[in-house]
Amino acid sequence: MVLVVLGDPPADLSRLVELGEEGADYGVHLLWLAREPGALPLVCRTFLDVDDTGSAQVGFVRTGTTVALAGVEMTSAREAAESARLLAPLEDVVSPVIDESDLPRSVSFLDLFDEPLADAPSAVTARWAKNDSLKRAWTPGARRAPGGIRALLGQGPAEPFYVDLRRNGPHALVGGTTGSGKSEFLQTWILGMATEYSPDRVTFLLVDFKGGSAFADCADLPHTVGLVTDLNSHLARRALTSLRAELKYRENLLNTKGAKDLETLEARSDVDAPPALVIVIDEFATLLAEVPEFIDGVVDVAQRGRSLGLHLVMATQRPAGIIKDNLRANTNIRIALRVADEADSTDVVGIDRAAHFDPEIPGRAAAKLGPGRVRDFQTAYLGGWSAAGEQAAAVITASDLDFGPGEAWAQRQAGESSPSAPRDIERLSSTIRSAATGSAVAAPRRPWLSQLPAILELVPAGPTRAGYAVGLVDEPERQRQRQLNVDFDGQGNLAIIGTSGSGKTAALRTIAAAASAGAVASPVHVYGLDFAGGGLTSLETLPTVGSIIDGRDTERVTRLIRHLAATIDERAARFAAVCAATLTEYRSITGRTNEARIVMLLDGIGAFRAEHEFTNSGRLFDTFTRILATGRQLGVHVVITADRLGALPSSLLPSIPTRLVLRLASSTDYAMAGVPDDVLVEAPAGRGLLQGHEIQFAVMGGSEELAKQASATEALAAELTSAGVISAPGIARLPEHIPLGEFPATTATLPTIGVADETLEPVGLPLDGLFVVTSPFGSGRTTAMRTIIASVRSARPELKPYLLVARRSSLVEATEWDEYSSDADEAESLATRLAGALELPHADRDTNRIIIIENAGDFEGLAAETAVARLLKAARRADVPVILETDTATGTGASQIHNELKTARAGIVLQPDKSDGWAIFKVQFPRVTRADFPIGRGILFSSGRISRVQVAIGPAPAKSSREATKSAPQA
Repeated sequence: MVLVVLGDPPADLSRLVELGEEGADYGVHLLWLAREPGALPLVCRTFLDVDDTGSAQVGFVRTGTTVALAGVEMTSAREAAESARLLAPLEDVVSPVIDESDLPRSVSFLDLFDEPLADAPSAVTARWAKNDSLKRAWTPGARRAPGGIRALLGQGPAEPFYVDLRRNGPHALVGGTTGSGKSEFLQTWILGMATEYSPDRVTFLLVDFKGGSAFADCADLPHTVGLVTDLNSHLARRALTSLRAELKYRENLLNTKGAKDLETLEARSDVDAPPALVIVIDEFATLLAEVPEFIDGVVDVAQRGRSLGLHLVMATQRPAGIIKDNLRANTNIRIALRVADEADSTDVVGIDRAAHFDPEIPGRAAAKLGPGRVRDFQTAYLGGWSAAGEQAAAVITASDLDFGPGEAWAQRQAGESSPSAPRDIERLSSTIRSAATGSAVAAPRRPWLSQLPAILELVPAGPTRAGYAVGLVDEPERQRQRQLNVDFDGQGNLAIIGTSGSGKTAALRTIAAAASAGAVASPVHVYGLDFAGGGLTSLETLPTVGSIIDGRDTERVTRLIRHLAATIDERAARFAAVCAATLTEYRSITGRTNEARIVMLLDGIGAFRAEHEFTNSGRLFDTFTRILATGRQLGVHVVITADRLGALPSSLLPSIPTRLVLRLASSTDYAMAGVPDDVLVEAPAGRGLLQGHEIQFAVMGGSEELAKQASATEALAAELTSAGVISAPGIARLPEHIPLGEFPATTATLPTIGVADETLEPVGLPLDGLFVVTSPFGSGRTTAMRTIIASVRSARPELKPYLLVARRSSLVEATEWDEYSSDADEAESLATRLAGALELPHADRDTNRIIIIENAGDFEGLAAETAVARLLKAARRADVPVILETDTATGTGASQIHNELKTARAGIVLQPDKSDGWAIFKVQFPRVTRADFPIGRGILFSSGRISRVQVAIGPAPAKSSREATKSAPQA
């Protein structure tokens, strides 16, 4: 614009002087006409002096010099006025807008195109072809112009406004306060690029710290390779790792191709040229405030991204102080929508204009494309509704321009919008997707993978060279997510550490199912020790699962561990004989492919330690430790769960090299486990860390519901059974009812009385001294005595039996007695005679006897008590076996007899309490409760060792002959 002032200077020059000094910066130029040079204001630093003869000279006020002109072409006033009128409609497109009426208050994105882009995929495909962005049309090796990354963003004063990230960039900064239309502008920019270029040329990575709402309508574009939301410090590190991996990938590609930058590959029509990656970040300032380490990766991209085809578009509400110098140097594109204050506007575009935009006009923006003038434009809008095949609705308002407001005329509106119909952005996105499908554009490579899924379904498959697949591993530094494998040959044993609800037990179920799935080709036997509440029970339907044992079932826990130890000892000799270092090698060398791998699952190492580490001198725990140390090379493996790393004793750690850490209870636990404390804070069940990488365990049925997992496990079990998988041998439970006749009469020359829980083999009754049978009432003591009597009579029929009882006896009919008592007096007499016979000199005494004493507590305070005590001493000295029965409640009353019990070499306590061992045998029993012992089960003490025994049930009582047993006294 040129402002011409005619005549002498007016009295007040202040406003004109200001315009003369600053107007040029805004495209306004002052032309002052005066009668003589002295009449010009001082603001005119350059002047032209023409005299009446037509000679002229140019004067420069600043330097004080003049230059004479060779000639001046003169014109008439009429011609000058005509030329001015001809120039009036012309406008300098790079000059800023002063009159707001030069820009529309709103503009539809679709209105800026001649083609029906939102309804015709062919129109989009045509624009892609026009910009040569379809790789299928490239001739490899042919020279071509690489082109830019140009996008239509809105309407300028005279023409549509475009920005080219490659030519004007490489990076951009967008500032705009709440309500300025910043999110809509980013959508327009993304759709503008997607409209011009196919996914072969441009891809988008969208980062929205607010949760993804700004890019919701752009996430499904075929160009979009990732949408990242809700970043925390851990996800920010993952994002940086992915970004650096993408930079490294592109650098390696360029080095391999011998190209200096991506444009060189495009110029060669190299089909391996990756598309440009535009990273759009909304709420950049907030992201940096919450996750400050993210700035490092952004700076790295900014400094190296141009040649590699990576471009940043960073949007923020308050840009002041956020963009550092090393980042600002690469953000040549600056766009400011309305901002909060002049400082923010100046920080973005260098002037304060964006702070003065009308709040009633969202989308009004100022752009600075590198060094040069700032341009105003109205951003195009895609959030409205346009009828298919029509232009967007336009409102026409007419009114009288008289003095005063005038009377408004009727309004006319072309076209009607329907909010129930798809919005323009939805229509255009759908059309772009259709265009990509119709053009057979391949899905672009994803440099930024989504997070691991919270729920991952286990698809059981056979073992591979890498082991059993049980989940996924996230490797952002390699831009991939691979299978999580459990390789027992390589890893040996495995520990899964996590707090309650972190998915430990589900992980054990997954490992068992994955190992079982390959049992047809690679046999496996699975056993479980459940110390954590029964979560492994559903595995028992699998034929590969031998037994799942409740941690409270001490006898079966012990039996399993002893079974595994015995298996290791047996395999060690066989494997050594053929020089096999692993089960896989043994199978290969010997051809015995049916040799099963054994996997024991221990859910709850803390409870297991509390129960067994210091019980019975820790012998069972020592055996368990040996299994961990020696089992790997012999095909016996243990998978342990713990609620924290400290629950694992130091003696086990060397044997468990692989430890998966799930969610823990505190930062202290994370520190002890050696993992960051911000990765798994809000992690789903099954999410963990392994060697610095995130993992996610899969689950059967792909559901958190245990019922659905159990149903899927049953389906796998049916499939394995139909495929002929042989059931794994179980760990039997000690029966509660055992007929004595099922076993041989003697066990190692001793009369058989029952079954030991450790071996489930018959156990014998020692006959080398006093044997005590004691228990509380109702524990099966009388039945046990009948079994003992029957067993002794069957195994040693030569022994003459004698029964001493102070009251009515329940054992009278147990056998044919040589002699028995029916009351205290008879008992005293019989005890006295037997003691006297045993006290005879060695040559004269008859030791071929066995003495049974029933209900020893009944002798309390009677004369017979002394006689019985004397008999016990005599029998001990004569080495005559005595079986004494008493109860834990009243037995101590007969003190003389009870004192003799301390000399007992063996005995059994039915349904014992922990203190019973010390009270009678001076031996510490393990921590037990009577509820764990059914009737007839107890702890047998013999030869300094203790073991659990189930006493067998003897035959029905035999009828005795009282006449025979009450005959004359025997010597």
